[in-house]
Amino acid sequence: MARENVPRKKHGPKNKTAHEGRLSRLPSGDGSREAITWQQQRPKRLPKRPKRQPKRQQQRPKRQQQRQQPEQQLRQQQEQRLRQQQERQERLRQQLVR
Repeated sequence: MARENVPRKKHGPKNKTAHEGRLSRLPSGDGSREAITWQQQRPKRLPKRPKRQPKRQQQRPKRQQQRQQPEQQLRQQQEQRLRQQQERQERLRQQLVR
């Protein structure tokens, strides 16, 4: 390149944002943005993407089930203990009867 201070050309469409210089060159001359018809104005900051909610809703009941499981396990263990005690008592009674 002959000149060293030339910025490298970027690929793709030009970024058509309204600059103050361009606004002053408009035929109206007062720099009003309403005069710009060749450009489609976009909001400056895009709205944030909503968080994925279905995944969270699927995870919540699982957590509740995990919380309920230890209680169910305790109940089952207590029932088993009661059954075993009853069986032992019945065996002892049968032995005593004999």
